[in-house]
Amino acid sequence: MCGIVGAFGNHVNKLECSFQSAVLNLSHRGPDAQNYKVINKKLLLGHSRLSILDLDHRADQPMIDKKGNTLVFNGEVYNFQELKNDLSEYHFITSSDTEVLLYCIDKYGIGDALKKINGMFAFLYWDEDKKELIAARDRLGKKPLFYVKKNNQIFFASEAKVFSEFDIDFEVNESAIVNFLFDRRVGSFNSNFFQNVASVKPGYFNRCHMNNNKVHIEEIKYWGLDDIVVDKNITYKDAKEEFYRIFNDSINLRMISDVPIAFMLSGGLDSSSIVSLAAKSNPKKEIFAISAVYPGSVYDESKYAIEVVNKYKNIKKEFIDMDGDTFFKYLDKTIYAQETPIADGSMVAHNILMHRISELGFKVLLSGNGGDEILSGYPTHKHAYFAQQFKSFKFNDLSFNKIKFGLYHCLPSRIKARVKYYLAKNKGFLLDNSKLKLLDEYYDSTYNHGDLVNFYLKMSLVSWSIPGFVWYEDRNAMNYGIEARAPFLDYRLVEFLLSLPGSYKIDDFFTKKILRDTMTEILPNKVLYRQDKEGFHSPIDEYIDYIDDKVFADEEFIKCFHYLNIDAIIKSGFLYKWRLFAIYKWFDIFIRKVA
Repeated sequence: MCGIVGAFGNHVNKLECSFQSAVLNLSHRGPDAQNYKVINKKLLLGHSRLSILDLDHRADQPMIDKKGNTLVFNGEVYNFQELKNDLSEYHFITSSDTEVLLYCIDKYGIGDALKKINGMFAFLYWDEDKKELIAARDRLGKKPLFYVKKNNQIFFASEAKVFSEFDIDFEVNESAIVNFLFDRRVGSFNSNFFQNVASVKPGYFNRCHMNNNKVHIEEIKYWGLDDIVVDKNITYKDAKEEFYRIFNDSINLRMISDVPIAFMLSGGLDSSSIVSLAAKSNPKKEIFAISAVYPGSVYDESKYAIEVVNKYKNIKKEFIDMDGDTFFKYLDKTIYAQETPIADGSMVAHNILMHRISELGFKVLLSGNGGDEILSGYPTHKHAYFAQQFKSFKFNDLSFNKIKFGLYHCLPSRIKARVKYYLAKNKGFLLDNSKLKLLDEYYDSTYNHGDLVNFYLKMSLVSWSIPGFVWYEDRNAMNYGIEARAPFLDYRLVEFLLSLPGSYKIDDFFTKKILRDTMTEILPNKVLYRQDKEGFHSPIDEYIDYIDDKVFADEEFIKCFHYLNIDAIIKSGFLYKWRLFAIYKWFDIFIRKVA
């Protein structure tokens, strides 16, 4: 829901023309209205609106209360109706969640207000009394918020590319390049590919104020996963009941909208569970399910999606054929939207799908993003389960895989990290191996409270996969004016599932155990007991001939990435050659600026 821009510091009021252009450059995120206000000589706030709740222009932003407090907000406060009931002393002129957020901060203060909010958000809030600017981001980083400091000015935006309006040149973040090359990481530890661009961290808010004509920033954490420990007293029966309650409520909260909504339905367990439970809980409401299908491909999952559609009469389906021939037509568009190299073709396919969904007229989309990360859906989580069995002497058999993976994942985190370091070094991808120090810490013992499955789930949420997934889902969807909502990433659901023993989520036979057992009567059996995992498909490996090796001889590219052993990367196979090609395309678009 929208894009936001802010400028704070000395003489920013003189940048009004540039600021207006920056707001307009985010119109794809908010095509319904673009506005900005000069709050004072040291503050400008701008907003591009995607109208979801209260479609009237009275709910446009920036929104200012009677005290002069001002808010620009990107996202949704899902529990805004509940919060509004406790704000009876305020006079509301809209039915939007923005006004609720504005008054909530005024009444409770920023710290307490953030703890009350259930939603995905990034916002800038000007406190007129304290003369300070608050920049805040949701708990799991669903919504982006970048900033750049320049002299005694600081600029904020939903997308980094708009900073060019303020004469800020982008510099390559070598750490991001190295982590992408070896681990295809995007967005982990809040880094991006521009060295001079920072990010407000998930679960944090930043206080910004002026002192002696200088901008000062204070980072404050309000939420995190590090303190969540396992509740060993809860029974599996009680856990299933509580999981169902929170999951169902999470879905229903995300169905609140004044515009039509749609659901992604891949045919996999996660999206099928959301669509099925939404249909069951709302039998009089039409549920519009959209599936990407690949006719004639072994990766096509439409037979599973049809099972879900046929089980509930109130589901209306729309199958969108995905044509691989359009892949390269969208490649540059996707990289420009993402502001990063792209690790694989799924991001391009997702971008194409978002474009087609926007053509159907939908502004809100519910997805299954996050299900794997909170319910143990990946092989790595199974390996952690094997290791936990070894540590507890509770294994049922001694298959080769259990021995191999179990023993490895029993190793201390520092040893596993060292193994990864030496494996990376042996690839020979770097001419300067000192750059290997830029690799992110793969295991952070801060999150390890003894249950290895939960430890790995936390790492999946904070650095391994979710930062990249929420990054690309937000940018692809918002590139076409679509708000993507993820019921599995409701913070209540995340906290609850991480408080359960790992064995409640994965066992010797199935991943996502508690989800399957809870959805027994709700999902078709063919979906419920699926064990294969396709992911979002794109035939990227079919396009090796489209990569012209001549681009790797580009002198400007070689100079910029002088620490990369380009010949070794090319010879290592298609996977890493593609990543190098993606880095080149990103460089071409954002650093050389040929696009």
